[in-house]
Amino acid sequence: MQEPGMKKTEEILKTALFFFFALIVFFCAAAPENSASYFDKATKGRQIVRSMELPETFDFSYTEQQMVKPQTWLSDSLFYAMSYVTGIKFMFVPVFLLYALFFLVLFATVYRRQQKKYVSIVMPLCLFGAFLILPKLNSSGTAAGVFFTAYFIYVMELRPIPKKLWYYVSLPAAAVIWANTSSTSLLAPVIMAIYGLFFLLQIKENTEKKYLYNIYIYLFSLLTVCGAVLFLPGDLNSHLSFIREIFTGGFHRGFNYAGNAIIYYILLYLFIAMTAALVIFDTRENSDSGRNSEFMKDVVLFIIFLGLAVTDAEYIPYLLAVAVPVSAYYLYLAFRWEVVMPRQWTESSLQRVKLPVYGLMLFFSLFVLMSYSTSASKEAYYPRAAAKYIAAEGVPANLYNEPKWGSFLAYNLYPAVRPFISYDEKTAAEAKEIESGSEALDTYMDGYSLNSFLIKKDSAALMSALFERGYMAAYFDDEVVLLVNPAKTDNYYRHVYPHNPKNFYDKKNPGAAIQEMEMILETRPSEDAVIELSRLYEDAGRDNAIDFLQDSLERYPWKEKIKKELGKLFYKDGDYENALETWGMSAWTDKEIYSMARDARKMMKRAE
Repeated sequence: MQEPGMKKTEEILKTALFFFFALIVFFCAAAPENSASYFDKATKGRQIVRSMELPETFDFSYTEQQMVKPQTWLSDSLFYAMSYVTGIKFMFVPVFLLYALFFLVLFATVYRRQQKKYVSIVMPLCLFGAFLILPKLNSSGTAAGVFFTAYFIYVMELRPIPKKLWYYVSLPAAAVIWANTSSTSLLAPVIMAIYGLFFLLQIKENTEKKYLYNIYIYLFSLLTVCGAVLFLPGDLNSHLSFIREIFTGGFHRGFNYAGNAIIYYILLYLFIAMTAALVIFDTRENSDSGRNSEFMKDVVLFIIFLGLAVTDAEYIPYLLAVAVPVSAYYLYLAFRWEVVMPRQWTESSLQRVKLPVYGLMLFFSLFVLMSYSTSASKEAYYPRAAAKYIAAEGVPANLYNEPKWGSFLAYNLYPAVRPFISYDEKTAAEAKEIESGSEALDTYMDGYSLNSFLIKKDSAALMSALFERGYMAAYFDDEVVLLVNPAKTDNYYRHVYPHNPKNFYDKKNPGAAIQEMEMILETRPSEDAVIELSRLYEDAGRDNAIDFLQDSLERYPWKEKIKKELGKLFYKDGDYENALETWGMSAWTDKEIYSMARDARKMMKRAE
C-alpha cells in the first residue's frame, strides 16, 4: 500500500515535471536560431500559393537557383498560410504545438509498450533522449518527418485488430501528408514492412494468439500507404534521389564537432551506446516466452535508423524517435527481471525509488529549462530598418548581405531584390572570401554583378575594401551599413563615409557633411548618427557638441552610447564631476570609460 503523503508528493512531482518539460519544448520552438528556417519556409510557401502552381526552381538568391522539392510543397504552403495569420514573429506557436504532439506520441509509445508499468523508472532515460532530439528539430521538414515516424511506430505497436481499425485507417491519410511535407516519407512502408514481418513471426511463435492479428487490416493499410507515398506528389525521382543520397551521398555529412557541438555528440553517442547495451543485455531466458520476434524487430529498426543517422546528421532525430521507446522498453525488462522479480519488490518499495528519481529529473529539467529560456529571450537580429529602406528606395542589383540574413531579406524584398543566400558549402566559402575583403572580391563582384552590400559595421575588412573601390553609403544605423556602387545609382550620401576607416566625413566640405548628417538624423535617426554628428559639431566647437548631446538625451530613446560620448566631452573639457555623473555605471563596466573615470577621480583629488 502506498502512503497517502508519498502518493500526493509523487503527483506533485509528476505535474511539475510535465510543466517544466512543456516549457522546455515551448522555448525550443521559440529559439532565435529557428527564425531563419521560418523565413525560408514562408518565402517558399508564398511563391507557391501566389503562383498557384509548383515551380521548377526557386530563384530567391542571385547565387543559384534552388531546386524545388515537390514532396514539401504542402508544408511550405501551410507554413505561409499560418504565418499570414499569426505573423512570422509568432510562428513558434504552431511549431510548438507540432513539437508537443510529437513528444506526446513518443511517450505514448513508451507507455503502450510497457503496459503502463514502471514508466517512472525509465523516464530519466526518455528525458535524456528527448533533450537530444530537441536541438535537432526545426521547421524545415524535419519536425514533420520525425512526427510521422513516431506516429507510424505508435500505431504499429497497437497490433492490427478490429478494435484498432481506425488507427490503421488513419495511416494512409498520414502517409499522404508525410509525402507532401517531408522527403523521408519512403520510411513509412519500410517501418510497416518490418512490423509486418514481426507480426508473421509472432503468429508463428504463438499460434494461440493468432486472433490478435488481422492480416487484412494490415495489408489494406500497407498497400494504401505505399500508394500514397509512391504516387504522391507524383514524383518518383524524389524517392530515387532520397535512396541515392543515402547510399552514394557520402558518410557522416552534417556532423560538426567544433566548439560546444562536441558535447552534444558525446552525449548522443553515449545514448546510442546505452541503447545498444540494453538491447544486448536483453535477458531473453528470463523474459516472457515468444519475445524473440520482438527482439529481432527492435534490432532491425534500430540498425536501419542508426545507418541513416551515421550517413547524415539530418536523420539523428529519426534515430532518436526509434531509440527512445526501444531503450526504455529494454530498461523496463532489465529492471523487471533483474530487480523487481528477484527482490520481490512491492508497490511501496517502488515508491521509495520513484521519489528520488522524480526529484533528480526535476533538477535536471530545471537546468535545461534555464538554458533554453535564456536562449529564447534573445531575439535574433535582422536589419529590419535597412530592409524597409531598401523596399522603399531600392538598390542596384545584386545585393550581398550577411549569410544569416538571406532568408529574412528574401521574405521581405523578393522579387524586387535577390539577396545572398548560402545553400551549400560552396556559397558559404564564397561568403568568407567576400567578408575578408581579399582580391577575390573583384571576381565575385564581376561574376555575380554585385553592386550593393548590406553588412555589419564591424566588418572592417570588407568596408575598407569597398571604400577603396569607390563604394558609397546609402544607409547606416547602429548595426549595419548599406554600400552601393555610385555608378549604378544616385541614391547615396555624398559627404558622409561610415565605411571610411580614417575619416567619417568629407574634411574638405564639413558644412555639407553637417547638413547631410542632420538630414540623416531627421529621417533615419540612430544612436551612431547622433554621435557622429556631435563629432562634426565638436570640430567646430566643443560647447556646441555638448549642447547637442544633452538635447539628444531628451529627444531620443537611446541613452548609453550618447552618455558615454557626452561624458568624454566633459572629460576633455576638464569638467570631471559632470563626466563621472554622466557615465554612471559605465565608469565601472566599460574598459575605456573605466580608465578615463579613474583618471578623472585622480584629477579631482589633486584639485581638492
